[in-house]
This record gives sequence, structure tokens and C-alpha cells, in this order.
Amino acid sequence: MLPHNVCSLTCIFDSFQFLRVSAMPSRISSVSIPSNSEWKITNDASKQSLFDAAVRFVLSGGDPVPGSADKQVSESHIVINLRTNEEIQRGSTRLLAPTVRYGNLCVVDRDEIEGYRSIYQLLRDYLEFKRNKPISIAVFGPPGSGKSFGVREVANEVLKVTGTDSKAVTEPLVFNLAQFSEPDQLSSAFLRIGSEGTGGGVPLAFFDEFDSSLEGNDLGWLRYFLAPMQDGEFFYNGQRQQIGRAILVFAGGTSSSFRSFSREDSNTSEKDKYSFVQAKGPDFISRLSGNINVLGVNRIEGAPDQSYVLRRAVIIRHRLRQMKMLGRTRRAIVDERFLAKLLQVGRYKHGARSIEMILKMCVGNNGTLHLPPPEQLSMHVDEGDIEPLLS
Repeated sequence: MLPHNVCSLTCIFDSFQFLRVSAMPSRISSVSIPSNSEWKITNDASKQSLFDAAVRFVLSGGDPVPGSADKQVSESHIVINLRTNEEIQRGSTRLLAPTVRYGNLCVVDRDEIEGYRSIYQLLRDYLEFKRNKPISIAVFGPPGSGKSFGVREVANEVLKVTGTDSKAVTEPLVFNLAQFSEPDQLSSAFLRIGSEGTGGGVPLAFFDEFDSSLEGNDLGWLRYFLAPMQDGEFFYNGQRQQIGRAILVFAGGTSSSFRSFSREDSNTSEKDKYSFVQAKGPDFISRLSGNINVLGVNRIEGAPDQSYVLRRAVIIRHRLRQMKMLGRTRRAIVDERFLAKLLQVGRYKHGARSIEMILKMCVGNNGTLHLPPPEQLSMHVDEGDIEPLLS
């Protein structure tokens, strides 16, 4: 198994996209990166610069517009290390914040970019080498962080590149373990996955809240995944069955990160570590091909994190596209001041789901704004953020 959050030195794309962070940010430009070792991540620029860039991104989008001027960007810029605020390279007054795209997914944080790149390469290798057993990937993040959406977009891009039947992504199978009560239901899920792959396609199956309890036992489902993950086999009505080729995605419900799930946090007690071993946690991890931590739309507590405002911008832009609130020039048909307020919210209680609900409550046809009762907004933001949104 590859170490988590470590990506291959092989670049997946010949170029990355960068969000310009400056006094007048306008668009994302294509910038070639010589090698992965020289790739540095920015975005701990001034808060105002990042905020201005986020507003512009929501309003105008980030479609690359290649041109002669863009080719000079990599030779004339300031790069700031995301975690240390240390200036790495200087060439002019322009700041750059890297992003990478997979379909409708736009990623702006270094850890997420590396994680998604690793998953992309794992899935591509799996599909190209025609393995006849499932591949297993785990994804963690706070509720509403877009875990399923991100993996689905990456898988969709891989299937396009490899020429694999894309039905697996357009119609993924979703199983919520919190709604299961006995192991036989899991066997039925694997039976359905196997049957979906009989036509030559590669099923994409999500096991949401795989880390939930079973019959009062924490992580009680893990032991029932070991044989399907290792050998691609399971038992149904006493008969051994084969799953075949499939992409199995395990989305955490109680653990917001891989370290939290694997009991590697420094505050994990010896009792919790022992319980994790008893629940076959290490055996489950050993069968994973990779994992990714999705950060979500809220600022990470206790860690340098300036990119959260850009992550919000990406989500808001995506939701406006879904709501058909982009004009013929792809500019958002929503009041700029309101969009700025959405970016400034202190905390969204339910992550990206809260952003989606607020947009639905407040934005009507043709971008007209509605002011819902404060009680409605209180379901999604803290009390101190309600008045600024309504003013």
C-alpha cells in the first residue's frame, strides 16, 4: 500500500492551472511545471488578495485562456509556502495559487491536490493492467465536504482516459452502512456490484459510513470487508461468489481524517488503539490501495489554512452552475456583494451542504435575492454570521 498523502513523482498532467492572486485577479492560466520536485504550492498571500481572487473566481470562473502572456507567468512570480508562509521564489509582484482539475472538481489545497493525484494514478494503473479483483480506496473528511463527489469526478476522468465503460461513474452504486443491520445485507451489496460488472464495465461502489458500528461494536463492519478486498470473494447463501473488477470506495462517517480513523493521533488512548486492533483495523488498512483526506469548506482548526476561502469559491461556483445561474459569458448572475458575504462566513455547520441550501434559500430566478427568516439561516451558520448575510 502506498503511504497516505504521498503522490507519485510521475506528473499526471503536463501542466497545472494557477489561480492568480493579485490586486486584480482575473482568471486561471495554464503554467507548465518542469518537474514534481520543483512544484511548490502557494496561497498564504495576504487575506485580502486571496479574498479578491475568490470573489473573482466565483463571478467569472476559471477556464484557462492560453496565450503568450501566460507562458511568462512561471518566470515572473512570487511563490509562498502554504504551511510556513516562507517566500520560496521571487520574480515580480504577482502571487500564484495552484489548482488542478478533474472534470467538475477543482482542487486548490496542496494536500488535497497530492491526494487526488495519487488516487488518479492508482485508478489509472488498475484499469490499464486489467486486474480481475477490486481496488479499494478510502476517503475521509468532515460531513458535507464532497467526499463522494471528488472521487466520482476523478474516477470519471480516469475512465475517459483509459476508454473504460463510463456507466460506472454516471450511475455509481451507493450503500450506507449506517442503514444496514446485519452482514447478509453487505453480501447482497457485493452480489449487486458483481452483477453490474458482468457486462464488461467497472462498477464504482461507495460504502458510506463504513466506520459505523455493528450490533454495538465500534468498526464492526471492517472484518466483513477483508475477504472481498483481499481476494475479491464473498459468501452469499453459503456459496462463494466472485466480485470481479470494481472500484470500492470507503467513505468515513465518524472519522474526519485517515489519522483519526487509524488511531494515529497523539491523543489516542491505548484502549482505543487496542479496540482498533480487535476490530481488524490494521488488517483493513493493509488492504487499501490509497486514501485521501478532503478538507471541506471550513478553515482547519489549529493549522495554517488560508486556502479555505478558495475552496469555498470552488464550491459556490459549482453550485451556481448546477442552478443554471451562469450567463452566456459564464459570469455568475448573482449580486457580487452577496457572494462576498458567503465567502466571509465564519463556519458552515454542515459544510458544502449548508452552502447549497443557503444559495437555494436566497437566490431566485435571474439572480434575485430573497431574505429568509433568521431561523432558517441558523440551521447552517452561527448566530454571528446571520445578520451580515441578511444586511
